[in-house]
Amino acid sequence: MKQTTSVVITALISSTLSFSSLASSSSALSPATNKVEINWTNAEHYRDLRSTTETKQATQRRFFKEMGEYLNHLSTQLPDGYKLALEVTQVDLAGRIRFVNGQQVRIVKDIDYPNMAFSYRLTAPNGQLIKAETAQVKGKRFLLGAQHQPHKLKPFAYEKKMIEAWFDKHIVPQI
Repeated sequence: MKQTTSVVITALISSTLSFSSLASSSSALSPATNKVEINWTNAEHYRDLRSTTETKQATQRRFFKEMGEYLNHLSTQLPDGYKLALEVTQVDLAGRIRFVNGQQVRIVKDIDYPNMAFSYRLTAPNGQLIKAETAQVKGKRFLLGAQHQPHKLKPFAYEKKMIEAWFDKHIVPQI
């Protein structure tokens, strides 16, 4: 049976957004299928989560969706029953928004690397805590390599690469 992916975004009290990335083998979704849960805490205070082409709220929703789907993709490496919960407290996208000839443009330089701050918990199927830490993830070398070809980049490619490196270094060895 073909695996489908669905996304659920719900607003919670205290300016926290909860994002659960759900994967199931049918169109019926169940909380038991959650592998990744992301809470985006105080998103309106994130250092740099905005775009030059859409509203801040639209950029946030798109970022939350993209990163949730990507983390769900990475979570396929987790054994059945394992869960990863993240509480994101800060996001700073790669580059900086500047005014150029009267227009806002995101200029990407190596000094303006992407970074995120969050705490996370990895739990086993029986609920046993495998690992819990606070992380400050920085993609300092994000412009190195052949992947820096702007015309070939997907949305939030630098941030996804940074999260994948963190996942491979801190989560995969735990399973």
